[in-house]
Amino acid sequence: MERCGGAKSVFYQDKIATLFNHRKQPDARSLDHALKRISTELNCEIGVSDTFQGYYDLHTYYMQAEWALTCPSSARLKEVCPMIRYYRDYAVHHMLYVFSKNKKWKLMTVPELLTLKKYDQDNHTELLKTLYLYLIYERSAGITAQELHIHRNTLAYRMERISEICGFQLDDPAVRQRLTLSLKAMEMFDH
Repeated sequence: MERCGGAKSVFYQDKIATLFNHRKQPDARSLDHALKRISTELNCEIGVSDTFQGYYDLHTYYMQAEWALTCPSSARLKEVCPMIRYYRDYAVHHMLYVFSKNKKWKLMTVPELLTLKKYDQDNHTELLKTLYLYLIYERSAGITAQELHIHRNTLAYRMERISEICGFQLDDPAVRQRLTLSLKAMEMFDH
């Protein structure tokens, strides 16, 4: 890592932490390439925190990287890159996990999603997954259909069915945000 942007490696707790100077930080592609090479050579998993701001916050960044490696959900993200995990991909799950400690996480979930989940179970459909991906990919029909390996017309049918069952107004950003958070909470706590 020293050759990749002048990084400094230090031992912290039982792990190796690599710190970059924020002025000499490598571009994302170079960093990703270097991390993949190290992960392959050492056959290890790598957790990447948010951008490091100073030594006084070392423990915070360590906890972020550790969470990226140990997050009890997001199997989909782990399938994409099983050896390198970025905290940015798990930050919302982390917030939900911390919130769940007071046992009130169900208060923020959208009740209609439980109806949709039951419908999926009873009818062997994937409407909940379809809605989640549709929201994650910012309502892009092309990308969502491609990710689900279905035709765009099938996606349109599924979205119409979701609307019939739940009545969501997906043009409203606040509704989309709440649905996304609720779906992430359901994903996390189902594990």
